[in-house]
Amino acid sequence: MFYVFLFTLMCTSYAEKQEPFYLYTKRSPLKQLEILVQDHKITEKQFNTNFTSKTWKRKDGLMFNASSMIMEQNTAFRTQPSGGMLDSQYHGTPANMSMTLTHHKGSSTGNQNKEIYIGGLLDMEGDRGLRYGLSELTAAKVAVSHINNRQKLNGYTLRLLHNDSKCDPGVGTDAFYDLIYRRPRILMVIGSACSEVTETLAEIVPYWNLILVSYASTSPALSEREKYKTFFRLAPTDAANNPARALFLQHFRWNVVATVYENKEEFYLAMAELTPFLEQHNISVKVTESFGTKKGEITTKMKSLKDSDARIIIGAFSEPAARQVLCEAHRLEMYGARYVWLIIGDFVEKWWTMANDTDCSQEDLRSVAEGYFTVASFNTFNYGKGMSVANITFDDFQRDYLSLNGTTPMSPYATSAYDTVWTVALTLRKLLRKSNHLLDTVPYGDAGDMVTEMMRTVEGLTFDGLSGPVSFQGPDRRGLAVVKQNQGGHMVTVAMYEFDKEILNFRCPDCVDVHWSDGKVPKDKILIVMHRKVIEDSVFYVITSWCVVGIIAATCFLCFNLCKRKSR
Repeated sequence: MFYVFLFTLMCTSYAEKQEPFYLYTKRSPLKQLEILVQDHKITEKQFNTNFTSKTWKRKDGLMFNASSMIMEQNTAFRTQPSGGMLDSQYHGTPANMSMTLTHHKGSSTGNQNKEIYIGGLLDMEGDRGLRYGLSELTAAKVAVSHINNRQKLNGYTLRLLHNDSKCDPGVGTDAFYDLIYRRPRILMVIGSACSEVTETLAEIVPYWNLILVSYASTSPALSEREKYKTFFRLAPTDAANNPARALFLQHFRWNVVATVYENKEEFYLAMAELTPFLEQHNISVKVTESFGTKKGEITTKMKSLKDSDARIIIGAFSEPAARQVLCEAHRLEMYGARYVWLIIGDFVEKWWTMANDTDCSQEDLRSVAEGYFTVASFNTFNYGKGMSVANITFDDFQRDYLSLNGTTPMSPYATSAYDTVWTVALTLRKLLRKSNHLLDTVPYGDAGDMVTEMMRTVEGLTFDGLSGPVSFQGPDRRGLAVVKQNQGGHMVTVAMYEFDKEILNFRCPDCVDVHWSDGKVPKDKILIVMHRKVIEDSVFYVITSWCVVGIIAATCFLCFNLCKRKSR
């Protein structure tokens, strides 16, 4: 009993010193022991001397020895600020059974079956999560499966431990802490898709010497390296495509545009970056409107656009809001030959048919959506073209995705989620080749050098992903941009922006001609043109001759009247 008391006291005091908010309690003593051994607070010899006669009994009566419990790696328990413990499935009871210390499953000599863990914070609930979350999670699981099947980690097995951030910064933060304190040691984190959650997490993860890689956050604010020190993303920032947008507008000689956006941070920041950029390229923003969640607000803002005679309209909003905007555009007849819609953001295929959340029919929304444009990242391997780093085509990926019950339509960021896991795996692979110790045995607080090496590795990565070529410039992904148009319900590429040449190529191999509903390029405003009209020479001479004859006749009649004025 003395040893049990002494061990519990050591564990509690160490946990309180190292982790003031969450601590491991005497109900999970082997987890405490694992931490103490890893941090060299006690030696393995001391462990074998003092604790070789112990097993732990679960509340259902089943017995477990220390090794099997340590293998689980999930026996950490939180203590509330008031001191109350969360329930545990283990409580200590002495028994006569020896054991040897292992860190977790497969951590014996050699790397065979050794597991390393990464964390995932995905958005499974909320408006966005219900539409895209499961699709992106499935894509990440496909990537993990491909990495393990191809043994890309030098014999290690990659495991993804994921939590639901619910697209809420507070929930996302709690989910991250759960990964830290209730799970095995994680080496990197992927997620979130919501920019608000990602911004919060990106400020937190450096304190645990972790790198966060997002697959779908596009907010321009996340490009600030000084603030988000260990953050990367595979979704191109909204601002990264501004040069392509400006060249697209200039190509058709549109110098006056209007903007409308949803009152959310990611859309506000996108417009805040776009507006001055357009003005620098001699494109004036005639009117800017924003809308929130109040009923009738979209109607009011759209009428304002209509009254301003805006013809070229740039929109930034979520998918549900986009359907509301298009519905109002249909009522106001703001579509067809006179109007051009350029929408910021990637939506699923035929997104206007995905939900019945407007007063308009699908046919109404389809007629407005026909011909709209968007500027998106270039996906090299869509439609079965090209081989990715996994030596598969998009068709191969889609087959494996569906075999895991992936949802359809697929999220527009599913391939980015797949490539994000590969980014993490390739980073760990290079680090494993250089490292002479087990990465997962390094405490979070002592991993500063390791995360610095990881940062250098990520910044130097270059590979072909399913979502296109992957490389980084600072926290952002380098990439190609394409202009797409909705033609007959399908998004087709009409131009490609070449970053190195800073040109918009309308003759790229996969490009099709831009389609205009009346065969003519719409005008950005009403034009008042002064034309000088002339008549033919023959007509001029005939009319002049008759005028001369008329003048002569009038003169003669005048003279006759003057001469004969006294005659009766």
